[in-house]
Amino acid sequence: MKNITIKTGRTLQWSVDVEGEPTPEIKWTWRDGVALQDSGCIKIDNSKPNHTIFTLTDAKREDRGKYTLM
Repeated sequence: MKNITIKTGRTLQWSVDVEGEPTPEIKWTWRDGVALQDSGCIKIDNSKPNHTIFTLTDAKREDRGKYTLM
């Protein structure tokens, strides 16, 4: 885990390799376990096996919190 701070209006992107046998299901959650999916400012790309890319564009103060990859 690490804390990341970005300025309002900026973009944040995490590109993460995952491993497991069988290939694990990739899921991103926020704050109290709220499942995340593509929306206006959030893009989740799980198109490659064993890899995920999480992008948050035009960050706002309301977007702060703990993001978790499961």
